Amino acid sequence: MQTINDDNQRQSTGVTRMRCAECKRFARLLPGETKCAPCLGALPLDLSAVLRGGRR
Repeated sequence: MQTINDDNQRQSTGVTRMRCAECKRFARLLPGETKCAPCLGALPLDLSAVLRGGRR
């Protein structure tokens, strides 16, 4: 795993930017995590209705 020392951006405590073990992209991972959310199968949230102010 590789990490980025990015002093320009504030990050939450315990969250570091590391390379995903599967896709090799940089992502914000918690300690002990090795894969990013898309590689783990997490689906993105559909926030289009919320941003338009409507309800479903």
